Amino acid sequence: MSCSPRVTDSPTVDTKSRTRPIQSVTKQFTAMCILILQEDHKLNVTNLIEQYVEDCPKAWSNITIHHLLTHTAGIPNYTELPDDFRRERLPTTAAATVKLLIDKPLDFTPGTKMHYSNSGYVLLGYIIEKVTGKSYERALREKIFQPLGMNRSGYDHPATILAGRASGYGLTRFPHPFGTNIVNCIPFAMDLVDMGSGSVLGPAGFGEIAGGHVHRVRGARLLLRLVPRQCTWYRSHWVWSRWTHQRLHITS
Repeated sequence: MSCSPRVTDSPTVDTKSRTRPIQSVTKQFTAMCILILQEDHKLNVTNLIEQYVEDCPKAWSNITIHHLLTHTAGIPNYTELPDDFRRERLPTTAAATVKLLIDKPLDFTPGTKMHYSNSGYVLLGYIIEKVTGKSYERALREKIFQPLGMNRSGYDHPATILAGRASGYGLTRFPHPFGTNIVNCIPFAMDLVDMGSGSVLGPAGFGEIAGGHVHRVRGARLLLRLVPRQCTWYRSHWVWSRWTHQRLHITS
């Protein structure tokens, strides 16, 4: 990939060797880890999430791991809740986010609709930690990154200085930079090819990923639509910021 230079600066060309946050592309690593755990007989995607969530509300009693994976659980998207702009810039944990959601009514009956939800994938990360007894970061490192030799990929700690870390431009009127997400991985596109080699997930697991439900869900197709530059949040899921004035124009 490369990026267009900022017009007010000296031209700066992006390269494939830079380290960058991938934001919601992290979800595919979360889903991969869940399916690896299924192949390891540590869980099953048909399991009810009440097995893993303490004080699980009655409204969640019919929600399965599969519902979380496919954005069909009906649990409200925490990034759409009031005051999320402030909350997402404060230190937090997956457990704290789960606690925030427990008393919220469902948006719809599980399995009846699809609505893109960050909440579901925070819950999946929470389940990964419960099942493995390890942090989300360590679980992904041991289950995915190390087996595939993805040595340039990992969990993003924004305070850690990384050589070649790429960053978008921002306006000073915002009090904090965007990017303090609970889960952020930093892979490179060339590493992702290895995920399909069978070295970490077998054919049955990939059958779960490529199952027939995806092409029937209108919401999933919407993620692939090209939208006008002035209103896009991110393109091709390689996101630099939620704010249009910070977005880099990525080409391939």
